[in-house]
Amino acid sequence: MSIQSQQPPPVLVPGRLNVVGEDHAESGRRRRLERLFCSDLTQNNYYWTEAQFLDEHEQVGIRANRGGQVQPPRRNASADLMEYRAVFGVAKLIEKFDELADAARNVADSKNGTAVFAFVQVNLRSFWYDNQKRVVNTWTPTASSDVNTAVQDVYDAINALLAKYVEVMRFALAKNSVGTLLDATGALADGRAAIDALLAPLLKATGVPEAGDAGELANEISKQRSLSMGLVTRQTSRIGVWKIGDGHIQDLLNGTAKVDMSKANFVTMDQFNTAFEAWIRWTRQQVLQRKQEILQQQQSRQQGSQQNP
Repeated sequence: MSIQSQQPPPVLVPGRLNVVGEDHAESGRRRRLERLFCSDLTQNNYYWTEAQFLDEHEQVGIRANRGGQVQPPRRNASADLMEYRAVFGVAKLIEKFDELADAARNVADSKNGTAVFAFVQVNLRSFWYDNQKRVVNTWTPTASSDVNTAVQDVYDAINALLAKYVEVMRFALAKNSVGTLLDATGALADGRAAIDALLAPLLKATGVPEAGDAGELANEISKQRSLSMGLVTRQTSRIGVWKIGDGHIQDLLNGTAKVDMSKANFVTMDQFNTAFEAWIRWTRQQVLQRKQEILQQQQSRQQGSQQNP
């Protein structure tokens, strides 16, 4: 099969804005290669991650705060509004903490020393590294003081519960006291009620009172983010590749976020990955063929010098 027939499909369009779905963790690990791939297909170096793409007008429309008073348009550098990102992140954090608290309750009720040590090593570690730290590092204060306060309250409350648990955990491990650690795990589980109570201020700050839990709030905010991203594609004159979460692409393609999508080229994560993987294979084959050509040239020169000493 020739190299030409293995070239990646033209999933990206030169001279247009390509809005492409991704799994953030997957793309984050290969960002440099993605940039090279996108540059190769679009013939430019314009590439933005989800939060890097800037709203050219740098302002968003009016929004009613929780008291009903309309706020004036405010400047915002990112097309993916930080106000939405902050609420989405903290809603997912509450959802994950509820799962952690449920696991803590099961362990505490079991009175099982092996189970509580496994909880510390697996559940607690996973929550801290995969969720809490990741979310904390993805937001900055927004232009809405109500959102800032509601979001910060959740972070502070969860951090306080975790700090107290870790303090007791270290003491229990030093004293080899399984009972103390089980009691602390039960107290951590009891903290779920206080964390869930912080959902109400979030709902008021965002104007999404119909959301029944943190998961519903995250889903609703995600749809709003999808709509905002879609609207930006109507306003911008930029060309290149904008990588966003594939869930937003699905919202736009299936009509969940109703917006005119005629100005940009929308690509799913699967479509992009198929073309990206084909490009990797094609590029490697090009390199291999080039090495073979160089080797053949060297061999030809050696043969020529032997024949003509």
